Amino acid sequence: MALGDGSHHHTQIAAAGSSASVVRRFPGHAVGNSSRRIREYLRRRQIPHTVPEKSDQTGHLNRDPGVLLRLHYSWPTMPELFGINHLTLSTTDFDRLVAYYTELLGAVLAFERAATPSDPRIAVIDVGGDDHLMVVETATAPTTDLDPLGKAGWGLRVGTHAQLCELRERILGAGWPVGPIETLPTQWTMTARDPDGRPVDVRAHRPRT
Repeated sequence: MALGDGSHHHTQIAAAGSSASVVRRFPGHAVGNSSRRIREYLRRRQIPHTVPEKSDQTGHLNRDPGVLLRLHYSWPTMPELFGINHLTLSTTDFDRLVAYYTELLGAVLAFERAATPSDPRIAVIDVGGDDHLMVVETATAPTTDLDPLGKAGWGLRVGTHAQLCELRERILGAGWPVGPIETLPTQWTMTARDPDGRPVDVRAHRPRT
């Protein structure tokens, strides 16, 4: 969408280090006909930029919003992110960890590769949608610390509160540790410990009211 002040002018901002092949346009409601607003818009989005200056009668350099409306510089288009692709879990007991996430938690083993002289044994586990866990066999045990909020720092999700309760009973029945289900403003959550002692949050979203 073009940026303008209600006229047919387009505002195109020079980005530091950018090429001239792609033009980045900014919405008029966000910045308007003001170099200060344009700089603030770019700063909030952490976009490097240059704004032209001109000297006034006293020799001081001032930003010139009028020149901004006539610029034809460019900024490379940012790629669109679709989410988290994968999370890597290291383990000293490969088969045990894969079994925990697939046979107990219900994930699906999508791919496994044996160790080679140069690379460790790995497995890719599908945990729903386009998200995956990558399990890597190592000689060093993983960290088991909680995050600053006292949680795992990462987690999996099930569809409903009933499924979360069912999964908790299944984990306890298999002899693995798992905490109580807590109620958060938008989710229910519990923190389990996988066979390596690594914490993993499992959550279910609460219905919106």
